[in-house]
Amino acid sequence: MEQADQNKDFREELEELDAKVMKLRIDYEQYFMRIQKREPLFLRQQVEKTVHFYTLQHITNTGDKFKFRNIADKYNSFKLYWNRTIKEIEEGTYKRRSEDARSTMKVGVTMKSGAVILPLEEEVSSAPVDEAARIKKLHEDFIRARKECNETSSNIGLDYLAKAVEQQRAAAKKKFGTDDFDFDVKIKEGKARIVLKKKKP
Repeated sequence: MEQADQNKDFREELEELDAKVMKLRIDYEQYFMRIQKREPLFLRQQVEKTVHFYTLQHITNTGDKFKFRNIADKYNSFKLYWNRTIKEIEEGTYKRRSEDARSTMKVGVTMKSGAVILPLEEEVSSAPVDEAARIKKLHEDFIRARKECNETSSNIGLDYLAKAVEQQRAAAKKKFGTDDFDFDVKIKEGKARIVLKKKKP
């Protein structure tokens, strides 16, 4: 009973941590848009301290460990984006969101769902994978990542994603001159993205 209570308490703490991370994301967006005058440093310090504390703990429950890892990865992704944006503001090179979106369109392909397929980057295994299983896993990973980022996913069905990915595969092959790549899901700048990755030999 005591272990069950501890697990329950920990899950509640994870929910609270997740809520703080998402509030921090909103606060920073408002700060970058000049709605908030001050950087939300106090809340960020709280989140940083909590993430650091649990990173050093041995989490035995697999589900809880997975949940915490997702929250920590999301926070670290946001943090990189915040730090880079603050640096750009200090250097006078920061572009407002509308301008940045136009810039993104030039280097990637934006799907109707909001997913951005970026240029080739890291390597993934080239081991044969059943096409239907590959698309199904990509869809599941993408939906999970969008939920983690509080992005809507109700309009992204499996068939739609499969069709969109194949269209972008053809476009990427034409652009890069190779089809030696695959797709993966990453959280970049606080948003779920579908990225192209080079296959390992």
